[in-house]
Amino acid sequence: MLKGDKDGIAPVIEYIFAFTVFILVTSIYFTAVSTLFDSSSGETTGVEDKCISVSESLVSNTGMVSNMNKPHMKTRNWEYIPGVHINNENVYYMESLGLCRDNRSYGVLSYDKIIALVDVLDIQIIKDTLGLKNNMEINITITSVNNDIIDLSCGASQTESSKNTVTIHRSAVVINDKARIICDIGVTLFYGGSNL
Repeated sequence: MLKGDKDGIAPVIEYIFAFTVFILVTSIYFTAVSTLFDSSSGETTGVEDKCISVSESLVSNTGMVSNMNKPHMKTRNWEYIPGVHINNENVYYMESLGLCRDNRSYGVLSYDKIIALVDVLDIQIIKDTLGLKNNMEINITITSVNNDIIDLSCGASQTESSKNTVTIHRSAVVINDKARIICDIGVTLFYGGSNL
């Protein structure tokens, strides 16, 4: 208690001062923590938005390829076009990448398109079509839930230096002939990695 303080105001002032110092130290601590970890940066939000957009594209459309010599002609049968003729030799241009069986089959995917994702397209075509820039990498996994009929992965693999990793999982039905296979589709976006 201060000398001559008969009303007990000094303890209140000391409490307010201590509380202010506590708030200041706490604020500095959380500011330092948010600066050290990339997950709190604005870049991560962009990765999350892009990952949602890419996974939505895969399960919501059939994909579209244009013939460079006949630009008015578009085809959804990109899975039967040799990869060397897509984007590389200016014969066909991949406009969108989708795995749907047809235009009315949201979440119902074509087995041929899934196989072609690995066998026909290379990673650069996939990245160019999906608009992945600034060293953003992608890995797509498709795995059947109740059996091992489908188990594939394409894209880049993560390394210890990979950062801002975001993964979105979706469920879908894959039609193979007349069989309906329930699958999990995982889309992972990140910065830094090596191609599979």
